[in-house]
Amino acid sequence: MSSSPQWRAKLKLESGAHGNMGLFQSLMSVKRRSADDCQAKLAKRMQREIEEDDDDFGDDDDENAQIKKDFVTKQIGEMIECERCAWTLGYCTFYRVVDRKYVLYQFNTLMLTIFHDPTWGQVPHRSGLICTPSLEDSIYPESLERVFHMFQTNEIRSDSSTLASNTLLSVNNCLIPEKMKRVKSTLQHDVEASPMNFYTGYDETHTYQTEMKRFLQQFLELEEQEANDTLQAIFDLYKRHNNGHTFKGHCLQICIPSAAVERFAYPCVSWGKPVILFEEERGERKRLHAVDMMTSSSSSIDKTQKKQRPIETEKNMMRRPVPLTELLQRSELGELQTRILAHPNLYLIAGAVTNVFHSDPAFDAGAFKRDLFALLETCIRRALDKGKRISLEKFRD
Repeated sequence: MSSSPQWRAKLKLESGAHGNMGLFQSLMSVKRRSADDCQAKLAKRMQREIEEDDDDFGDDDDENAQIKKDFVTKQIGEMIECERCAWTLGYCTFYRVVDRKYVLYQFNTLMLTIFHDPTWGQVPHRSGLICTPSLEDSIYPESLERVFHMFQTNEIRSDSSTLASNTLLSVNNCLIPEKMKRVKSTLQHDVEASPMNFYTGYDETHTYQTEMKRFLQQFLELEEQEANDTLQAIFDLYKRHNNGHTFKGHCLQICIPSAAVERFAYPCVSWGKPVILFEEERGERKRLHAVDMMTSSSSSIDKTQKKQRPIETEKNMMRRPVPLTELLQRSELGELQTRILAHPNLYLIAGAVTNVFHSDPAFDAGAFKRDLFALLETCIRRALDKGKRISLEKFRD
């Protein structure tokens, strides 16, 4: 784990003062009769996932395979402990698996640390990671309502589009997301990039490299060819730091204060499509529904016939809206995904923090960050001499 040691210590110290709060998100997804039962099942699932994955780790009689398994097991155990502590302190936790895109977040963290206006917000835990996809304030929608409108008008068709990729983070709500059919919906909602298998990485789109090049040209004022060469040098540097490593995946554990969740995050299905959640109650029976927000609240999309069809209703049926913060306290949370509007002020002002877990023990995140600064030092100092600052107007209140 290469996230902020200060944050890690703070979590354990302060959460210990509050005591064990019992169930937290990843335990709720395997909900059983008690927290102890959940802990046991989660541990069993973790062991099974890792022990049976000979394709990625190698044969059991390979000594190196066991070393890798032990390290990954330790990392996942640390994730569970950090999530428990964060939940105790009032944070909601989300998981994102990346490979080369880790470079983008380190690059943006470095730039924010150096160039942000300190009167507008405090960079939290300078040795940590600010998981934001873009430093361009103007491209961010000013609210989630605006995001929903952009989906509705097809300005955003899916979260693979450039605009969505540069402003939204695709995340899971727990360590073991899985489709258990506890949520009633005709929308496609498959599991993507399970955090438990973070060591395999995730094959992302590469639009973020264009965003990095834009910053190099517009903010650091590099000519196009110099920006191209610098971008290539950044990824060559990352490749050297990963040279010979078996695993290249990184798991980002994003902790958001619960008070900020509804402003910056929304529940969704595959491709980031927003959904409305409501609980249907018939007598003593309750069922969670996920309905396509892009249609009316009383209809959903049949994925086979691609036509709208009404959801059956009865006069004596009770329906109650379910916000995301409540979903994160229910056993169904692992069936749906979440998207985060990851403006830098989510971290600088709202107080979100990211813990990073690397799948290979040989990867030295500190060395990579130092070498990244050395690579960019000349253009950074030139921009500082000009008094340049990153302007972030949105989400300041």
